[in-house]
Amino acid sequence: MKTYDAIVIGGGPAGTVFAYTAASHGKCVLMLEKNAVPSTKVCGGVLSPRCLRALDRAGLGEQVRRIPHQYLTFLDVELDSGDRLQIPFPKETTRVVDRCELDALLWRAAVTAGAEGWEQTIARSIGRSSDEHWTVLAQNSQETPLHGKLLIGADGRNSFVARQLALRAKGARRSFCLQYRLTRHDFDREGVHFFIFQNGYCGLSVDGTGMAHLDIISLKGREDEVTLNARLMEQKSRFVDRLRAAEYLPGKPVTRSPIGQGRRAAPSFSNVFLLGDAQGWVEPFTGEGISLAVESGHELAQQWATSQPIATKFPNPSMTNRCMGFVINKPHCTQALARLLKIAPRVGQWMSHEVLK
Repeated sequence: MKTYDAIVIGGGPAGTVFAYTAASHGKCVLMLEKNAVPSTKVCGGVLSPRCLRALDRAGLGEQVRRIPHQYLTFLDVELDSGDRLQIPFPKETTRVVDRCELDALLWRAAVTAGAEGWEQTIARSIGRSSDEHWTVLAQNSQETPLHGKLLIGADGRNSFVARQLALRAKGARRSFCLQYRLTRHDFDREGVHFFIFQNGYCGLSVDGTGMAHLDIISLKGREDEVTLNARLMEQKSRFVDRLRAAEYLPGKPVTRSPIGQGRRAAPSFSNVFLLGDAQGWVEPFTGEGISLAVESGHELAQQWATSQPIATKFPNPSMTNRCMGFVINKPHCTQALARLLKIAPRVGQWMSHEVLK
């Protein structure tokens, strides 16, 4: 049986950037992705300056900048109370891309660097071998036992690797999400648009092709599609009026299941790591998920491949992200924050700068 230096479970930005960096240093890396690459995921596709700097450090920034994109120049927030505010962004700093194009590019880059990539392959089980390495039973058209010195769980918020190691996310299970794509709409392409209502919110951004990506997020935990959509459509708001008039890409929405809030405990073994959303839940309101995934994947691979001491702590979301994770669940706090931002717009500018710096 072939022994890999690292087996990466998950083909999103965290896993592929890890594989690209490690393979570029001569490591023998295998990526396993349960879906075809690319596949549609719940993601706004926001690339902040922080994210682009991380991609530059990994040597992937120039390629990613060639993906068709839409620059964002403002944040527009509407509340169910009728309050509305708009916060400007620095010009040509933050962009939106199609997540499928990003995932496909990063996967190809890792394979070109020398990593193996197996699409539509499910990890059925993981275990420890007699030499304290990892065994993974992979299944596509057939079952294949695999052997790796290092195991990377980069398989999202409902991480199979984390569940196999009994590493549960902390906190209440919440944040069930639906994503739709709008082919025709009248949302401003240069804005990221939010609507906050009781026990939920929506985020919408437009990529470089003009496709709008709509995330509808329930903070009640698991809600079925019909119930969540009905709660949204009964709201009286300009945002919802524009959704009613839009044309949607046919097909079922992409869903994301609820999970505990906060980071998982670190694995007790020294040769297994969790990256990106598998490592810790990030409130999606500020669009920092891709940035943290890229940073964690590159930093771990760089340290491991060059025999540096491996940091036990990986990148953290912004203070604004942590604040919004608290505020968004409490309607009176949300409305109080909105009133504060209208009275003191510099607070909103500081918050956007802290996320986008």
